[in-house]
Amino acid sequence: MAEEADKNARVYLRNFEEFHGPLEDDPGVLIKKFVDNGVKKFWFT
Repeated sequence: MAEEADKNARVYLRNFEEFHGPLEDDPGVLIKKFVDNGVKKFWFT
């Protein structure tokens, strides 16, 4: 059961990365990507 969930999560993340580009951990890179796509405000909660 856990192995199947892990496999499904990996497939989902792979598809997500193919569509949106590689996942980034650096907030500066993430914010730049959003700004490049026209996002003007960020709400941090």
